[in-house]
Amino acid sequence: MAIKYKVIQQEVMTKTGEKQLRYYARACDRSRMDLEAISKIISRRSTLSPGDIQHVLTALTELVPELLINNQTVRLGELGTISLHLRSQGADSHQAVTSRSITDLRAAFRVGKKLKQGLTEARFVKKK
Repeated sequence: MAIKYKVIQQEVMTKTGEKQLRYYARACDRSRMDLEAISKIISRRSTLSPGDIQHVLTALTELVPELLINNQTVRLGELGTISLHLRSQGADSHQAVTSRSITDLRAAFRVGKKLKQGLTEARFVKKK
């Protein structure tokens, strides 16, 4: 299967401040897979039932936020790693930085080796 893409037009500013039209590829026609569908696929590849797999995946989605909030980085094997990242306002001194300085909290996912290698096999087809 190939990844479908379409061409979009976008206005960008050049270094000289002029507006210029540029064209870019964007993934399109994507569909979503929910836990139930994923569970059925994994079940066909294992000896576990779809229900058992779905319970494990649901438990994982509940556990990961707890681990992150408890200052843990979550490594999901060759799939990748989930960790928290803070953004804060700058201050003039060490003492001036407090929890109120924090402006954003995000979970970041870093792709693991196996997932990254799997993506190198991607093929692309332009949507007509």
